[in-house]
Amino acid sequence: MDVPTGGGKTLSSLRFALNHAKIHEAEHVIYVIPYLSVLEQTAKDIREALQFQPADDFILEHHSNLIISENQEEAQAHRLLTDRWDSPIIITTMVQFLESVYSSKSSDLRKFHNMANAVFIFDEVQSLPLKCTYLFNEVVNYLHYCAGCSILLCTATQPPLNEAEKPIYLSKPSALISDMSESFHKLKRTCIKDSTVPGGYSTDTLQQFVLDKFSNEGNCLVILNTKKDAAKLFCSLENYIQANPQVQIELIHLSTAMCPAHRLDKIKAIKERKQKNTLCISTQLIEAGVDLSFGCVIRAIAGLDSIAQAAGRCNRNGEDPNGKNVYIVNIAEENLSKLPDIKCGADITYRILAESTSDLLLPIAIERYYKEYFHKQKSQMSYAVNEAGNLYDLLSINQKGIGAYQNRGGTNPPALWQAFQTAGNLFSVMERRTISVLVPYADGVELAEKYKRADVKRRNVLLRQIGRYSVSLFPYEIEKLDELGALTLLDDDILTLDARYYSGKLGVIFDTSGELLIFEG
Repeated sequence: MDVPTGGGKTLSSLRFALNHAKIHEAEHVIYVIPYLSVLEQTAKDIREALQFQPADDFILEHHSNLIISENQEEAQAHRLLTDRWDSPIIITTMVQFLESVYSSKSSDLRKFHNMANAVFIFDEVQSLPLKCTYLFNEVVNYLHYCAGCSILLCTATQPPLNEAEKPIYLSKPSALISDMSESFHKLKRTCIKDSTVPGGYSTDTLQQFVLDKFSNEGNCLVILNTKKDAAKLFCSLENYIQANPQVQIELIHLSTAMCPAHRLDKIKAIKERKQKNTLCISTQLIEAGVDLSFGCVIRAIAGLDSIAQAAGRCNRNGEDPNGKNVYIVNIAEENLSKLPDIKCGADITYRILAESTSDLLLPIAIERYYKEYFHKQKSQMSYAVNEAGNLYDLLSINQKGIGAYQNRGGTNPPALWQAFQTAGNLFSVMERRTISVLVPYADGVELAEKYKRADVKRRNVLLRQIGRYSVSLFPYEIEKLDELGALTLLDDDILTLDARYYSGKLGVIFDTSGELLIFEG
């Protein structure tokens, strides 16, 4: 289902799923959504469309942001539901879905049988982690051809998963609507402007560019690739506003350096202000599906898919029938060494900008981008793991395992030679090198105190709530905070952050002297 941004794919796909389930007697409708910020909005829309009441139990949300009841019986009942997935409608994340298929944990695998004979809606499917591409394709093939499922892939920027080296085998015809070109034309609400400059923008020149566009439109969204660049621009603009108190700007910063609850509160604040006088500086977390509409968007150059998603936050509801501009900029001394996927995408976009004069948001441009991107990145799509090659191999021919068996003198390999347990132990959708830290935002402090006093059963309930107030940090970030004396061990598994190192504007910081210190990423 290739639907332009703002085209109503949430309710359209729901309508399809319900009618398809009725006709084919499917047992479940399962919505799989990439980001928590998108999931909560989608869940709200579905509940309202189906007139869901508090006493009803036909919708199950399964994600880490869900607030679990402190009543132990209610918490246990919810845990059983999430273990089984036997509700008629399930709304979950891509993380939960993939972990339920490829994890070695019995608590994750227990729900797999209830995925049979279901209608799956994969929303914003372009956000699938690159390393999981082939594994995702295989499970979609299995669910359709072996488990009797119908699967709908939804996005405004459909990746050609059927053309990958390990493809999804699409039905024919594969699209619900065969030709969406007219719809893309009718729903065109933005125009991409190449505003890159030789050498890139310094913080000062970018600030002036942003202020000029904000002045013209009355609000503006700026999306940068790294936490460091977003924080630098935010602090620079904050200094400008303090020096010019007559300027009416509501400056907001969004970053994964903030815990999920903090980010959602910021997004809610933007919505309540209806973007009036709002200047939002964000990383790419705001791109896919967040229901916000700005009069102007400025996007650091990245993959064309990301730029198209960023454009979906501009003139989203067609407030200006003449359309609004989305500006592509480049950042001087931008460090993408820890973000190779973004760098690869940006390099391809540079080439398309230099060679093409066509509308970059049309499907033909997106198709060209993906063709180059998939070709360059195909070696990353099998879920590489240093110690075992890649997970796709472990779960298929297991070349290394068979080779090791033969080198030891083995002559009769087992019928099933796949390394299921090894693959399950190694699999993780999220970056495993990160460590979660409970931060002192809102209820985070109270949760830390409750956890210290709680018994084992109570702690299991609190752990789910703690996730809303935690930030994932890399080992080198943990090491730096530990050197600063900013971390405390709550128990063997939970670290808490000193309040001095958590900013209500920036999230986790590494310097309390007033100097900005944000690590790359």
